[in-house]
Amino acid sequence: MEPELMVFIGIIVIIVLITLPMAIRIISQHKRMDEEGLKRPSSVPWWERNLSGSSTNATIEWDLVDHLLQPIGMKAKVVKLPTPFWKSRRRAVQLTGQNVDEIRIEHGSSDPRGGDHPAKIHLLVILDKSPARKAKKEVKANYKAIKQNKKLGLFGGKVTDIKWVGNRIADSLNQDMELRTKLVTAKEGFEHIKIKPAGKSAVDIEIVLPPTSVGLAELGNMTRHFSSYDRIAKHVREYVATY
Repeated sequence: MEPELMVFIGIIVIIVLITLPMAIRIISQHKRMDEEGLKRPSSVPWWERNLSGSSTNATIEWDLVDHLLQPIGMKAKVVKLPTPFWKSRRRAVQLTGQNVDEIRIEHGSSDPRGGDHPAKIHLLVILDKSPARKAKKEVKANYKAIKQNKKLGLFGGKVTDIKWVGNRIADSLNQDMELRTKLVTAKEGFEHIKIKPAGKSAVDIEIVLPPTSVGLAELGNMTRHFSSYDRIAKHVREYVATY
């Protein structure tokens, strides 16, 4: 056999060995999505669509944009976040015309030995002025549910009101009775809300979820009550503006 032909055949074999596992993974992924009744949104880039690992987590940002935000008239798009090459790709949903500038999804993890890490949705308010950046260090508050009819005075009970505990921003939030009423209604969709500084130029409205993963059900609940969360972001902006 001619050396040139042997080299050509060797190259073909190498290409097959490289692409075959990828093709098997793509086929199994699409089969799994068919079984789960999932439809991948059309705006997902083909390289994300083909090479992603988990059918649920890999395109969750596009699912949020295509299936939940854009249908209700919100302007949103998926953007890439700076990520070290040795880590998984990170993305966010960028919003236009809202007090919340960015939505980031953090999947939790389940530890068989205990100590599960809950999933979180981060609603970021981006600040671009230096006084605002200084003020955001003071923007700290925690959500506290007020319950009635607890069993033995400790367990269960119905959430009837909420109270914010923290710095001056908590006083502003507590005075907003309409917001407090809306958050009582939304309480079934989250475990906790924390407002805290994030990085050099943002404030994070962190929503802690009951499950360890984020799916369309959890994001749908967040979207239904988004006006309440966006109202919290408005309080943050007004606070730093008067600093």
